[in-house]
Amino acid sequence: FDDLNPQLFINNLKEILAPLDFEILEEARLSIFSFNKLNMYLDLDLNKEKILNNKNIIALAKNDYKLNEVESDNNKDLFLELHNVVDADYSQEEAIKYALSGNSFVLQGPPGTGKSQTITNIISELIYNGKKVLFVSEKKAALDIVKKNLDRVNLNDYALELHNYKENKKNFIEELYKTINKEKTELVDKAKENIDELTSITSNLNKYNNELNKIIEPINLSIFDILSNANHYNNLEETNYVIDDVDKIGEKEFNDTILLLEQFKNMEKIIGYNYRTYPLYGLKIDNNSYSFKVNFKNLLINDLSNSKELKELLNECNEKYNLKYSHAKEIFDLFDYISFIHENRFTDSLFKEDFDNILYKINSLIVIKEEMDKYKNIIDQAYNEKIYEIDAKLYYDELSKYNSKIKRFFSHKYKKYIKNLYQLQKEMNYMIIIL
Repeated sequence: FDDLNPQLFINNLKEILAPLDFEILEEARLSIFSFNKLNMYLDLDLNKEKILNNKNIIALAKNDYKLNEVESDNNKDLFLELHNVVDADYSQEEAIKYALSGNSFVLQGPPGTGKSQTITNIISELIYNGKKVLFVSEKKAALDIVKKNLDRVNLNDYALELHNYKENKKNFIEELYKTINKEKTELVDKAKENIDELTSITSNLNKYNNELNKIIEPINLSIFDILSNANHYNNLEETNYVIDDVDKIGEKEFNDTILLLEQFKNMEKIIGYNYRTYPLYGLKIDNNSYSFKVNFKNLLINDLSNSKELKELLNECNEKYNLKYSHAKEIFDLFDYISFIHENRFTDSLFKEDFDNILYKINSLIVIKEEMDKYKNIIDQAYNEKIYEIDAKLYYDELSKYNSKIKRFFSHKYKKYIKNLYQLQKEMNYMIIIL
């Protein structure tokens, strides 16, 4: 340095840095500087060729670092495979597996995401496998956190602090001696019981997970998929229905059903939600030819035109005769009952009264007839036509007397009437008696 001209050096440096807008200040300062990191610098300078050619350094510099896949037995639980001393989630356990496989990788994450916990577990795993671990960090605080974690899980005897250049040499040797001569530790019975219990719980959870995500044939969906799809419709009204042979419904049938539901959704705007009230409900058309569709369409147009005329006549009848009918069928029924009354010569006495009273009686007759038709349908289902030849009132009066099981059991007359009714019964497994 004796031959070096400081001013000449500064001038040359200014020329070199001028394009970079760097400013060189001609100042000198006196202070006490620490050269603790000088050895690190010298070490890096001495091995710079090795460092620059290291594949990990190159990958990090180019930001294209890729992790190698780590083979793992899917049938082996991570709990049984790893020996974590602090809690770890799935992503942290994956990092531990990468470390155990000998791969180099970068574990990155914001503060509080468990990096120190993961490092603690990696160290404990390597200790379990008989490895020696050198854990270095730029900041002493990171070393202290991991050391506290190891102390908390009673692994402090296996950790030696080397980061402090002020460390007492005698204390370090004593700590090393204690670690080397430490007796082998074994799990207590309580710990083994806890491991067995946790192993059983983990196994059951894995079975539950496998069943939940197992693809079900022939619909090609899992229970989890089905529940996830159903979750979108939680706000809809619950509908209970039975699907026959649901286990035989495949993906094609399922998709066909979805298509039909979509078509019904579009038709609902026309026919309404309660399709059973639609006028054409129950109509089955087997002929799908174009000519039939055209003729059927024309027929519907003519019916629509006739229906409009019929509606106008209905409104006219309601207004003229003070009626309140909404369907043409009610008018036709009224005509039928008037014809019935006329044929049975009730007309003279009936029409002496006012028309409102007549309508009241006609409506009463309509109700009675509907009631009679209902019971007639029930009787027709159970008995043949000869049932109408018996004296119904007599049977009713006689059978009504036997209101207890004892009376019915000892009465020959009751058994006779019942036998007669059985003889009039159709081929059915039950008998209907209306009392």
